[in-house]
Amino acid sequence: MPSSGVSSGTYGSATSYPVFTVDDYGIITSASEQGAFASWTASDSSNSFNVTRTSSQVDFTSYDGSLIIDASASGTIDFSVDGESDSDARLKENVVPLSDSVAVLKKLRPVSFEWNQTAKDQGKKEGTEAGLIAQDVEKVLPHLVGEKKNGFKTVDYAKITPLLIDAVQTLTAEVEQLRDRIEDLEHSQQ
Repeated sequence: MPSSGVSSGTYGSATSYPVFTVDDYGIITSASEQGAFASWTASDSSNSFNVTRTSSQVDFTSYDGSLIIDASASGTIDFSVDGESDSDARLKENVVPLSDSVAVLKKLRPVSFEWNQTAKDQGKKEGTEAGLIAQDVEKVLPHLVGEKKNGFKTVDYAKITPLLIDAVQTLTAEVEQLRDRIEDLEHSQQ
C-alpha cells in the first residue's frame, strides 16, 4: 500500500508556523492563524507539495506545478490542474505498441453509482456518477489500481486513455475493411 508520507497528527509550531492537523486519511483538517508567513512540505516517493501561507492567502502547490490551489482571505479559491504527463521518447525504453485493447476493455464493467456515506464523509459529493469499480479493474489491469493510506482502492483513469486510443484505431480499421468489402460486393453485383 503506498504511503502518503504524512501520518495523522498535528504539525507545526504555534509561534512562527501554522499548526496543521492531519486526519487518518492524510487530509489537512485545520490550520492555525499564527505568524505572518509559513511554508510546509509533505512528500512520498512520487508526490510532493508545498503549502505557503501569508496573512492574506494560502497556496498549495505541487513541486512539478501540476496542481495549484490559491485560497485568499477574501474567500476566493483558484484551482488549476495541469493535465500534462511526461511523455518524451528520450525518457522511455522497451516501447512496444499496444494490442488487443478492445478485448481488454471489453472485460471492464463501466457503471453508474452514488457515493455511500463513508465516501461522503471523505468529501465525495452527492449525485450519480459514472466510473469503474477498482476491484474489477484490478482483475484486468492491476497496474492501474492503487491503494490509499486508508485502505480504499483507486483507479488511475488517465492510464486507460492509451487503451481507448488503440481500441478506437483497431475498430476504425475494422470498419474501413468492412466498408471496402461492402463496396466490392456492391460493385460485383452490378
